[in-house]
Amino acid sequence: MAVECHADGPAALARLAAGEQFDLVLLDFNMPGMDGLEVCADIRIRLGAAAPPVVMLTSRGGLRELAGAPVAARMTKPVKPRELQTVLGQVLRFRHVPQADPTKFASVFDRDFARRRPLRILVAEDNAINRKVLLLMLGKLGYRADPVANGIEALEGLARQPYDLVVMDMQMPELDGLEATRRLRTHVPATAAPYVLALTANARKEDYHACIAAGMHDFLSKPMRIDDLMAALERAHAWLQVEERHAHAGPHPELLA
Repeated sequence: MAVECHADGPAALARLAAGEQFDLVLLDFNMPGMDGLEVCADIRIRLGAAAPPVVMLTSRGGLRELAGAPVAARMTKPVKPRELQTVLGQVLRFRHVPQADPTKFASVFDRDFARRRPLRILVAEDNAINRKVLLLMLGKLGYRADPVANGIEALEGLARQPYDLVVMDMQMPELDGLEATRRLRTHVPATAAPYVLALTANARKEDYHACIAAGMHDFLSKPMRIDDLMAALERAHAWLQVEERHAHAGPHPELLA
């Protein structure tokens, strides 16, 4: 492998900003000035779906801080060669999953979309109009999503039945999407947790970073376009397939403990 090394996040980001392309990023979590999570967020904001997969390296005991972070893999240091080989093989396999390209989607709704990319979806959105619009959009794509109005109801829904994807609004009464996701990551094993797609009225870097830190996988700003939603659903389905989450998905009654 051709490897390029940098001592900190800003130096690595400068290379990406210059247009340099990489297939993989090995990123240390504990770095001065800009930690690995901040670098990861910046990469996703700059490159979106074209961002290379990130393998996060951390000292032993630091994995808890990264629970749910949108990285392809996490490894504790010191890293053993055989473990690294195994992880890189898995990550690069995911890299070759066809990535979503919003421009390829037709402007009309595709009712066969859900058959090709089956997902059990829970929608957590407190605004009744936004919730209805989102359910209609999903319905036009062939999905029958279950709606809830806040984070508490979302956790109750996840405790009762399995879902592959949770569309989670950031700002909700009683329990917002960020705190609901943190509780999900705390109580549900990473190998069985659903994919979380954040919804927010803001598109600021700070909001995206907050979603990542809480354990969300992806981010859509409102009002959303149908092609953006379809691209996000395709990313979620590809990730679930590679991670084989469908085989482990189930209800999580521990969320109500």
